Amino acid sequence: MKWCVPLCLHGLWCGIPCEASVRSREADSDQVRYRFNGLGRGVLSQSLKWLIEEIEVVEEMI
Repeated sequence: MKWCVPLCLHGLWCGIPCEASVRSREADSDQVRYRFNGLGRGVLSQSLKWLIEEIEVVEEMI
């Protein structure tokens, strides 16, 4: 993984907020909600799969 991907995931992409970071934060808040509602691992693993796909898209853009 390249050094700029973690920066992007933390919301820094050359000083500009990154769309992947916004999506990552949305996925994190969704996971917390799913855990709180007790919807189980199926939903969490689906969110994790989506997040991994987003990271791959960012790597391809670089």
